[in-house]
Amino acid sequence: MPLITHRAGVSPGLLGVISLVSSIGIVAGAQLGGRIQQWVGTVRLCLAGLGIAALSAVGVGLATNAWVLLGVLTVFCFGGGLNDVGMNMQAVFVERLYERPIMSAFHALYPVGGALGALLIFWTATLHWSAPEQLGLAAAVAAV
Repeated sequence: MPLITHRAGVSPGLLGVISLVSSIGIVAGAQLGGRIQQWVGTVRLCLAGLGIAALSAVGVGLATNAWVLLGVLTVFCFGGGLNDVGMNMQAVFVERLYERPIMSAFHALYPVGGALGALLIFWTATLHWSAPEQLGLAAAVAAV
């Protein structure tokens, strides 16, 4: 976060406000995701959401002011919303095939992924990677 606040020229408080306001993107993605899924299916919806999130993650590291940061974070959240809807719809299909609940185990592992991602960013920061390099790596890992 210090790299992002420095590059975009925002205070930690303003970054918090930007993060809060940009969450409208996830709401929009979640609302539109169900409709889009009807046309493209769950797999394509997930891929689109991941692609949008991965590309915009790099933009977060390149943002040079508060407005650009707000824009790319909103787009990032929108991609996350699309992906979330697609994954959960696909999960319903998979659970029906298994004929027993399995998604609670996957949801339980979600924080583990977050912790591993944070460790990856911490490691790259100790190597003095720039914000775009760090976020590019995170986007590449997420895309895989």
